[in-house]
Amino acid sequence: MKKLALVSSLLLMSVLFLAGCSDEPSPEERFAAYTKLWNKQDFTKMYEYLSPETKKEISADEFAERYEKIYKGIEVDQLKVNYKQPKEEKKHKDGEEVNLAYTVDMSTMAGEVNSDHQATLIKEGEGDQENWYIKWDESYIFPQLKAGEKISVQTYPAIRGEIVDRNERGLAMNGTVSEVGIVPEKMTNETETVKKVAGMLNMSTDEIDKKLTQSWVKPGYFVPIKKMSSDNTAALEKLLAIPGVSV
Repeated sequence: MKKLALVSSLLLMSVLFLAGCSDEPSPEERFAAYTKLWNKQDFTKMYEYLSPETKKEISADEFAERYEKIYKGIEVDQLKVNYKQPKEEKKHKDGEEVNLAYTVDMSTMAGEVNSDHQATLIKEGEGDQENWYIKWDESYIFPQLKAGEKISVQTYPAIRGEIVDRNERGLAMNGTVSEVGIVPEKMTNETETVKKVAGMLNMSTDEIDKKLTQSWVKPGYFVPIKKMSSDNTAALEKLLAIPGVSV
C-alpha cells in the first residue's frame, strides 16, 4: 500500500508539473491580449502589460490620459490594431527581447492613418508576477511621436487636414507618394537587393522577405514594399539603381 501511495503521489506531482508548464504565458499570447484591450481603448488595463521599467517613466493615469487626449483631439474612429498571432509559437529564453510586428489603422478628422509598428516584449518579474511585458514608449501612439510632444490638427479648404507634432513635423501629411516595390525575377542577387532596400526604407530584411513570399507573388509581379514621398527624388533614384526595384 505504501508503495502504491508513493507512486500515485509521484504521478499526481508529474501531472501538476506538466499542467503548470503548459500554462506558462508566451509573448505572442500576451501581445494578442494587449491588442484586444487596445481595440477597446481600455487604456487602464493596457497599462498592466507594460514593463516595470516603462512604469517608472509613466504612471497609469498619465498613460491613459495620454492616449485619451490624443485620440480625442484628432477624433480617432474605427481604430483597428492588427496582430496576427502565429499558429505555432516559438520558444523564447528568459531575458530575451521578442519583437512582434503589427499594424494600426484609424480614421481621424484629418483622414485615414495607417502605420506599421513593431512591439518589443521582455520576460520579467518573479514568481506569480513573472510574465512577458511590453517595452512601451510614445511611438506606440504614432511612430514619430516622442515623450512630451503634443499633436495638433491643421485643416485647409478642399484638402484633408494634416496631423503634426508641436515641432510642426508631419505625422500624417498631404502630398504625392510613390510605391516602392520589387519585381522578383529582375533581382540579380536577392539577398543583396533585400538588404539594400531594407536599409534605405528603414525596414528589417525579414519584413521584406515576408512580402516577397506572399502566396500571390509570382516572379514577374510587382510586389509593393513601402510608400514614400515622391518629393524624395534622391532616395528614389538610389532605390531604382538597385536591381529588381521598381517605383
